Amino acid sequence: MLVVLDSLKLWRGEVVRGLRHSANIEQLWTDAQLASAGFAKPTTFVVPEGKRTVGLPRYLRGNGSTVVEVYDVEDVVVTPDMVDAERDHRIEAGFIFQGVLYQSRQQDRENISGASIAALMAIQGGVDPTELDWQGTGSPFVWLAADNSLNPMSAGTVLQFGQAAMAHKQAHIFVARSIKDQSPIPLDYASDARWSAAMVALGVRV
Repeated sequence: MLVVLDSLKLWRGEVVRGLRHSANIEQLWTDAQLASAGFAKPTTFVVPEGKRTVGLPRYLRGNGSTVVEVYDVEDVVVTPDMVDAERDHRIEAGFIFQGVLYQSRQQDRENISGASIAALMAIQGGVDPTELDWQGTGSPFVWLAADNSLNPMSAGTVLQFGQAAMAHKQAHIFVARSIKDQSPIPLDYASDARWSAAMVALGVRV
């Protein structure tokens, strides 16, 4: 990206000071060569913490032939909807059960809930909670993990699996609520540290 020194506009390949140049001069020429031809590489604008840029950049002359990029900025305001979106993302990112990562999208959670109900009914019907073939199919019941591995689960394990999935979702709902209750909502609302600290403070585990 080059700025034309005479106009302080981005160069779009137009003739500058009576000469037309190839598009790759930014990579081939030194800063001094660019300056002598009427160009400069602008210094990238650094957005201050807690701010966001508004509109398009402007370019201002600095010392000598230097050019700096400038934006108007405004305060970043975190809304409850932004926290809810982060909550949902974290809920659907998966959870660890017995050292294995499992998917936890809405459809996954519905499937886990259904399996838990079936396992409970099997136990209530007299099936040993440690039985792997609790469905009576002649094969162990298995669940597909996030890494596509198949993991056998007894009826009792499936019940625990369902409880873990529920706790995973519930913990993130509680944490999101605690973050939204702060005024203003902190700018680092999406950081891992923020969510981990909130879970410790609330005494919840995932």
